[in-house]
Amino acid sequence: MKKFFNILLVYLCCLGLVSFSKAEIITIEVTGIVDSVETGGGLVLDDSINVGSEMLGYCIYDTETPDLATNSDYTGLYELLSICMEIGNYTFTHNTVSDECPLFLVGIVDPGYKATSADSCFDGIVTVNGTPKTYDDIIWGYYRIELMNLWSSSYYIPTDSLPTELPDISVFDNRREFEARFYEPKSDNRAFFDIHGELTSLNLIPEPATILLFGLASLILTIKRLNSAGRKRTIAE
Repeated sequence: MKKFFNILLVYLCCLGLVSFSKAEIITIEVTGIVDSVETGGGLVLDDSINVGSEMLGYCIYDTETPDLATNSDYTGLYELLSICMEIGNYTFTHNTVSDECPLFLVGIVDPGYKATSADSCFDGIVTVNGTPKTYDDIIWGYYRIELMNLWSSSYYIPTDSLPTELPDISVFDNRREFEARFYEPKSDNRAFFDIHGELTSLNLIPEPATILLFGLASLILTIKRLNSAGRKRTIAE
């Protein structure tokens, strides 16, 4: 029985490691705190977004995505699979019907990372001159979200490739911001809102294969401990 559990444990670990080695999808999760909210043109956000409101967001990418900045050795520019920010009752995402894509920028000379969507939309209700409206009820002239805008004066980024690990957010001492900006086309009294804040954490979320590996290995180790405890009780009796 002991040999069986040992073989099974090794097999599961190897299976998990093989799955992880093939994993290409990475999720970066960020959190932040809103430090300013500006509105105009009769537009009002609901009371779930204020200075001090929490932001939770993520971006997802494939590490094998090609670099769009092919003529630069100091800047990497990559398509994101997804980008999202949640603040209060609002969810800000990339507009999936757009011809553009959300982007992830890697800076070398000015070390930093930026995840952004230049064609964004949101789920939530705003009020314009007393009338509740959704994103689709308004003609927007400018609609951008920046999930993360991180720059450092001291952190060294060795290559302009997509990151597979990240430092603590404190190393980004020049800038660590997020923002959601939506404006009507230029007019004398255009409706707009601009939400800005400071990022407070930056994490790589474990791959499903890694979680599965840890979970299965933990289960087998538990069974082994129970089996061992059972044998000790039998000997004691």
